[in-house]
Amino acid sequence: MSPNKGILIFNSFVVDRGPDENFIGCWLTRTKKFFQYAVQVDPNTHHLNKVDTWNDITDATQVSAKEPGVGETFGYLAFEVLKKLK
Repeated sequence: MSPNKGILIFNSFVVDRGPDENFIGCWLTRTKKFFQYAVQVDPNTHHLNKVDTWNDITDATQVSAKEPGVGETFGYLAFEVLKKLK
């Protein structure tokens, strides 16, 4: 995950009782592929300790400017942000 290779769509802290901080999120690559992840980070050093999941969710992500009842979908809005950052 490097800023010159994509954008962070969302990142969320997950409360857990373990020693590490847990995060889930979504990354969009410059080639328009969506990846869902779950990671564990050391709270003191902020180093990545473990990648629990890293899944390509591109095919499952709706990209539509006019989805009935929704309007612009999450995927469409992410593409728009990516386009503006190029």
